[in-house]
Amino acid sequence: MDAACESCALWRDHCYWDHRKDEKKPQFSVVAPNDFKNSVAFCKEYASAYLPSRDQTLTLQLEDKEWDTTLHVRPNSKAIHGGWSDFAIDNDLRLGDICLFAKRGIRSLVMRIHFVRKLGILL
Repeated sequence: MDAACESCALWRDHCYWDHRKDEKKPQFSVVAPNDFKNSVAFCKEYASAYLPSRDQTLTLQLEDKEWDTTLHVRPNSKAIHGGWSDFAIDNDLRLGDICLFAKRGIRSLVMRIHFVRKLGILL
């Protein structure tokens, strides 16, 4: 691909992901389960529609920081393994927190992360 085509692709990605309304972007959310510190799995519908069919690096973005993780692809699942524990520890993820993954870019594998923290309820 020559430089002009690469520039067009970057511009297309920018317009799509930075100016498209959020409700139309492919998003996935998960409530942190007991074993979330080691990995997090995507549901089959989301994974088959938006994630690649082979292992590769998945970059997670939160505010101005990035973490490189590894997306592991198996016949019946796609999950983030390598690097996920660093991300979970760095962001103090706890059981019951909700993580929202918003994919960025058409060709790249970058996801913006948002959290909803579990609230403690006193009886």
